[in-house]
Amino acid sequence: LTLGATQTKADHFKKKWGAAYGAQAGMLLQAGNFDLEAGLKYLTNNRKIHYTGENKSLQLKANKGRQAFIAATLHF
Repeated sequence: LTLGATQTKADHFKKKWGAAYGAQAGMLLQAGNFDLEAGLKYLTNNRKIHYTGENKSLQLKANKGRQAFIAATLHF
């Protein structure tokens, strides 16, 4: 599980902080001095920004994020 903080900022909006949370899973293969890691991450947050002014009403919400990753490490 992943837990963190997120900051939302846009023109004409106040900067706001919120929680970011998600999950990640992967596998690690170790062979001698070489490591190979692969996995998936999913991250979302609870941030919404509301703006009312100039005869307009607007709401912004950040999208959810998905990421696949591969990493290789050589130890020497």
